[in-house]
Amino acid sequence: MMQKYPDDDDGVMYEDLDEMEEDASDGEEEEQHEEDEWDDTESWRNDVAPQNLNGVEQGKIELSPDGLWFDDHTVSGNVTKSWKAHYNHPYMNFTEVPLMVRDRWFTEFKRTYTWRLEFDAKARREFDKKAGDRLRGTLNQVFKMALHKQVSFMTDTVRAEFINKRKHPDFVKRSNQARDNRLSGQTLEKFDPGHRQGSISTPQVVKKMGEYMEKLEEYKNKGIEINPDKVYLEVVGGQKKGKVYSLGSASHMYYKSDPTSQSTASSSTPSMISQLSSQVEELKKMAEENHNKVEESQKIAAESLKCAEEFVENHEIEKATWKKEKLAMQKTLQEMASLVKQVYRPYKPPTPAVTRSRDTTK
Repeated sequence: MMQKYPDDDDGVMYEDLDEMEEDASDGEEEEQHEEDEWDDTESWRNDVAPQNLNGVEQGKIELSPDGLWFDDHTVSGNVTKSWKAHYNHPYMNFTEVPLMVRDRWFTEFKRTYTWRLEFDAKARREFDKKAGDRLRGTLNQVFKMALHKQVSFMTDTVRAEFINKRKHPDFVKRSNQARDNRLSGQTLEKFDPGHRQGSISTPQVVKKMGEYMEKLEEYKNKGIEINPDKVYLEVVGGQKKGKVYSLGSASHMYYKSDPTSQSTASSSTPSMISQLSSQVEELKKMAEENHNKVEESQKIAAESLKCAEEFVENHEIEKATWKKEKLAMQKTLQEMASLVKQVYRPYKPPTPAVTRSRDTTK
């Protein structure tokens, strides 16, 4: 006769102890399965942040071209962190990076930041540009680092392959060619530095400065008194994204940010004359330094040309001297040959005398 065991929880009677334990085990598995499903649901909810109608994800930092954007140093720093987190191949520049890897870097960046749907394409372009600039600059620094220093985002294997590629003759040749192209303007006395405090080239700044001075003179001739800061703002076309042309992050020192107006000058800020004057002096100094470099290069080239001419001249002199000596030697040999002919007479044996015999028969 089987002994029946009651279950304390629900009062179910079991004929067998094993049956009771098996049912209890099944219950634990179902309970664990429900907990796993609940954990998966919670994990899914945590991974997929809720979105508003405009596409901005809650819990992330919102970016906007009119506010916080990729020109912010913190944002650009996170761009660098995004590609460093997945730098698994010795890419030499951003052009070598496959699209799939770029997408992975961009996805990593979007874990922290969000933006409106209409800014998707613009955000991707800005990310790629910033990532390319940061990648190039960082890799140049890595190449110059001592080998005993660790590079946090590179494995030893990737770093060794990267250094070998940088030292390859083809890469060195392309790098030197690119450097020569950047410096080619100096030989034509058209110096344009590769980098200033901002993305505006020196010739563009000079052009805007000229327009500013002309506009200021025009108001002066008309007898109109006007704030020089306001004239400059008029010349450069007002504020864009809260910044003024050529001033960059220093715009707030001279102008109040007003999203509804592009020409609101700050009356409480210092005049821009001092900064513009310092920029002019800086440009003059750069031009003077470049002129000195050009003169020095020309001097070296002239000295090299002079040495080459002297070498050719000396060679011609030596050649003429050798030719003259050769002719003199040939003349001497001819004279010696003529003298030998005159002195030398070939030996002729004496001719025997012919004697006639007398006829004795008479």
